[in-house]
Amino acid sequence: MPAAGGTFTLLKQATSLYVSHPGLSLIALAGAPFVILDTFSRTNLWLALLGASLWFVVLFFVLAALAYSSSELLAGRQPSILDSYRRVAQRYWALSGIMVAHFLGVVVPFGILIGIPLGVYLLVRWWFGLYAVVLKDVSAGEALRISSSLVKGAWWQTFGRTVAVMTAVGLSATAIGILLGPIAGYLVVVPHIIVLLLLPLPTAFYTIQFLNATGVQVTKGAASR
Repeated sequence: MPAAGGTFTLLKQATSLYVSHPGLSLIALAGAPFVILDTFSRTNLWLALLGASLWFVVLFFVLAALAYSSSELLAGRQPSILDSYRRVAQRYWALSGIMVAHFLGVVVPFGILIGIPLGVYLLVRWWFGLYAVVLKDVSAGEALRISSSLVKGAWWQTFGRTVAVMTAVGLSATAIGILLGPIAGYLVVVPHIIVLLLLPLPTAFYTIQFLNATGVQVTKGAASR
C-alpha cells in the first residue's frame, strides 16, 4: 500500500473526526436493534443463528454508511443519516457481493479449524473492499481487486494496524462489561452497544487510510472540520 501516514497520525485524524461529529455515532446506532437481538438470542441455537446472520448483514451496511459519511465530512460536506444510508442503498448489489465473498472466503474457513489461516489472510487482503464499493462506483469484484492491490506488500502492516485498532475498541468495551456485569444480567448488552458507538472511530481510520492510499490526501484541517 502506498504510504498513507503513520498509524498514530491516522488515529489522530480519525479521533478528531469522531469527536467533532457525534452524528457518526447516530449512524452506527441504526444497528442497535440487531446487536440486542444477537446478544439476547444466544441461549437458543436457532435464534442465535438468526441473530448472528442478521447482524453480519447489518454490520456491512452500517460500516458502509459510516465510511461514506466519514468521506463526505472529510470533503467538507455534511451528509445526513438518510444521505448515508441512501448511498448504501445505491450500492446494495455491490455490497452484497462483498458480503458473499466474505462469507465464503472468511466466515466459512473460520468454521473449519484448518481454514482459519486462509480466513485471516483473505480478511486482511479484502479489508478495503467495502470502502472501494462505497467510495468508488465499482463492482464487488473490482473492489476486491483494488483492496488486494492496496494491501499487496503491506499485508502485515495492515494486519498489525487492524489488530491494534480493534483491540483498543474491544478492551474499552470489555472493561465496561466487567464493571457492569455484577450489577444486572441484562446489562450484558451494554458493552456491545459501546462497541457500536465506537465503531465510527476505526471506520474513519480506515476511510482516511483508503482515501490517502488512492490519492485523496486528507489534511489535519479536513479531519477536524
